[in-house]
Amino acid sequence: MTTFALRQPTTAAQRAHVLVCVAGGSDDLLLMRQAWSWAARLGAARTVLHVLGSVAGQHDEMIAADRTFAAALGAPLIELPAYSVLDGIAEFAAERAITHVVLSEPPAAQRWPVSRPTLSEALADRLCDIEILVFNRPPARAEA
Repeated sequence: MTTFALRQPTTAAQRAHVLVCVAGGSDDLLLMRQAWSWAARLGAARTVLHVLGSVAGQHDEMIAADRTFAAALGAPLIELPAYSVLDGIAEFAAERAITHVVLSEPPAAQRWPVSRPTLSEALADRLCDIEILVFNRPPARAEA
């Protein structure tokens, strides 16, 4: 897990707003729980975002647990159609005064192609005033 020091929004009038980006994967519930912990430290509003990219067939099955968990936490889960995940997150965050984006990324060895920037790097380039927080689950330990 990568942890960063969180900072309060720079203007007093701007309340912190944490955007948790989920993809219907196995780590989504852990990601939401970690994001809620960070948001609680900031006294921040929370929103869960699932961007519907060009592949949409398995969406309902994959995101059902995320919907239930977000509802239990009292946060809206927004399902947003977009050209790409990057565009969807960047546009949503910029339009809604998001101060922190929380997401999960696979290790570099699982990305393809490795030469492409990660989602967090691309978001950091587009959203200069928004903190990007990356949650990575530690690899499983091999038993001796």
